[in-house]
Amino acid sequence: MKLVNYGSPGAEQPGVLGDEGGILPLAGLWRSLGLPSVEMNGVIGLLPYVRSRIEQELRDAVDLIDASSVRLGPPVPHPGRIIVCGVNYRSQVDEQRERTGGRPPRRPPVVLRPGVSGPTDPVVAWDGITELEYEGELVAVIGRRVRSIAVERALEAVAGYMCGQDMISRSMMREDADISALYLQPTRAKGVDTFCPTGPWLTTADEVPDYRALALSTWVDDELRQHALADEMIMGLPELISWLSGTMTLFPGDLVFTGTPAGLGGSFDPPRELVPGQILRTAITGLGELVNPIVGEDTYRARE
Repeated sequence: MKLVNYGSPGAEQPGVLGDEGGILPLAGLWRSLGLPSVEMNGVIGLLPYVRSRIEQELRDAVDLIDASSVRLGPPVPHPGRIIVCGVNYRSQVDEQRERTGGRPPRRPPVVLRPGVSGPTDPVVAWDGITELEYEGELVAVIGRRVRSIAVERALEAVAGYMCGQDMISRSMMREDADISALYLQPTRAKGVDTFCPTGPWLTTADEVPDYRALALSTWVDDELRQHALADEMIMGLPELISWLSGTMTLFPGDLVFTGTPAGLGGSFDPPRELVPGQILRTAITGLGELVNPIVGEDTYRARE
């Protein structure tokens, strides 16, 4: 099953994407069940109880919304938490050898970031922000409340998967680091509006027999920059979820960004930052792709 969130920014509603590209709105289902409107976090939490009903309505539906005629927004527009796990691919450790010494972390560094955007929404190179970097990632979407879940059961907590970009301004990250390394700004540097495209849909976990076989690829224009299997993670997804849930309770709709492989723009000599006019594309096997134009602030404002 592929869950989508469609409509204009700020007014999206949840639906299910059929095999032929039609969207079944879920608003009618909630009305028939005597329930109020439910956002995607609620859909994810209720999915084990209403899945068979959704599947039946999708089979019986006559008039579906053509997905190509509407904007797809972020599948989970208001996640409770967006948990970003860094340096979780061996290839990135090797690529950053001058900084890592080739030694992987015992546990990946973690940052909480605000806000997500849609699979085709523009990424804005806001005036004054430089060294814009891409980080293609597999995103796991939490499907039920868990605390200190065992590794052996951790994948039971995953509702599904989607593509994500954990973008960052490197210059904003280190703007006061010349004074002290204590003054790094990871949340601000990652939390810039439009810097977290996700989607294009949430593929439920039953359609992904083995997450480790998923291949992630990132292109800038037509140049392949990143390519890796999820199996190359230093800390696998079950271990990651178990470890995170030992610190914080995870809830339906929480997003876990699982790390990015080598091929970052900052690793080139000279570095190759994203600039307006380029197209950033991110694809994962069976999970669809993100296609996000990089635009300047003036261009973005003119479109509003």
